[in-house]
Amino acid sequence: MLVKSEWLHFSLALFFLVGMAFFWWRSTLLAFAFVLGLFHYFEHLSLLKQAMTHQYWFGATKPMTYFELFIPRIELHFIYNVVITIIFVAGLYQLKGGINGFNRS
Repeated sequence: MLVKSEWLHFSLALFFLVGMAFFWWRSTLLAFAFVLGLFHYFEHLSLLKQAMTHQYWFGATKPMTYFELFIPRIELHFIYNVVITIIFVAGLYQLKGGINGFNRS
């Protein structure tokens, strides 16, 4: 069941990353959101690899990431998703002219 669930999360991270790839170059905020999304994607890639191979990091009994040593996975991913969403929405607002001084163009 974990592999199927991890495929879902990996696919969603990839979907969002591809979506952000169309906008990242248009502003600094969107570029920052893209970099965070890229990190999130690679984190899900490592979780998927661990779930498929059953070779877990840090001697754990389940797939883990580096930051899970400090923050539980649910809270960690909630923080990732909220931060990336807020920065991405602010970047889109910036493109409409709502935030001055950060445009790359």
